[in-house]
Amino acid sequence: MAYGRVATGYQAGAPNLVFPGVPPSVNSDRLTSYEVGLKSTLLDRRVILNFSVFDLEWKNIQVTRVFPAG
Repeated sequence: MAYGRVATGYQAGAPNLVFPGVPPSVNSDRLTSYEVGLKSTLLDRRVILNFSVFDLEWKNIQVTRVFPAG
């Protein structure tokens, strides 16, 4: 069996903590995932071969940043 998949995801923006130098809100981000693969059985079902390749494209990723004390 050969397969291909394209999927998208979305994370909404939100208010941010109010600190000096920190933006008051966080923008939304988007994810697009591409995957292709192969699943097969060989030699009278004695060998199983599974293979897949994928790529993730994440735009405007939201990450947590820790500021040092002081």
